[in-house]
Amino acid sequence: MTTDSDSIIRKVQSLLALAGNNANEQEAALAMEKAQELLAKYNLDMAEIGQRESKPADAPRSKEKVERSAMFKFQRDIWSALADANFCVYWSQAVHTDAGVFRTHHHYLVGRTDNVITIKLMGEYLEGTINRLCPYKTGKDVNRWKEGCASRICERLKDKRRRMEEEDAKRSTSDPGCVSLVVVFRSEQHLNYVFQNGSDAWCPCRDCSDRRNAKWKAEAEEYRLMHPKTETLDENALPEKTETPVQKRKREEKEEREWQRRRNRWDRERRKEEEKTLSEAYLSGRETGERVGIDAQVEGTKERGRIA
Repeated sequence: MTTDSDSIIRKVQSLLALAGNNANEQEAALAMEKAQELLAKYNLDMAEIGQRESKPADAPRSKEKVERSAMFKFQRDIWSALADANFCVYWSQAVHTDAGVFRTHHHYLVGRTDNVITIKLMGEYLEGTINRLCPYKTGKDVNRWKEGCASRICERLKDKRRRMEEEDAKRSTSDPGCVSLVVVFRSEQHLNYVFQNGSDAWCPCRDCSDRRNAKWKAEAEEYRLMHPKTETLDENALPEKTETPVQKRKREEKEEREWQRRRNRWDRERRKEEEKTLSEAYLSGRETGERVGIDAQVEGTKERGRIA
């Protein structure tokens, strides 16, 4: 890790510690905003600089298991949204004891080492902030409030990333030499997949998908030309199976029962989700999530270049 990276990480750690431990909400918010500016500028600027270098894949990458519980949905949602905003891959994985008994979940991250450190710092801060601000102590309203707060924070992160990509697209149109943020995200997605899997055979990035589709289309066209379709009667084909009225009735009754089971299950899940999202605790959490500072997490990149 470079000296610049070490310096940024130390500053961010100090600011997040101040924001997380300060009893004065206004001072904590100011400290958090400054930390977010540093994180956003370092992450996005370094990613764009890497695109200009001859070997951007040489940037150190890591796959890391975060030693924090990912048991609850609000935790996984927060970390996943942060990974999307910081050029990383995220997933959660169940943890079992040696006897095979389920214990908990853990977060996993793949990306450039500095981006992984950024997500860990932001994830720990946001988790701690949600836990600290939650007004409920026991009962199901605790998780409802936290899920509501996390859902609003994630929505704001996604909206800001989308707006920033639109602004970058306009800037790229006027300045052909400027690397588009969309291109940066795609490149990081590709490099992370190759680092994790050792091959880009099934990489989900747009470039690899387009390349595979073009290859498959060419192969299909070549096969069609080499094997023209002919209308011939297959003497070995099995005769079409016919249903008796009794068999048809039994099949339709079985399909009806299966459809009804799925419908009932869907109705139960929908009612449960509606009950949660319309609860006072969930709506209160979303209101608080609107006030948690995340603005500079995916903004603050108007000035391009290395951090001094």
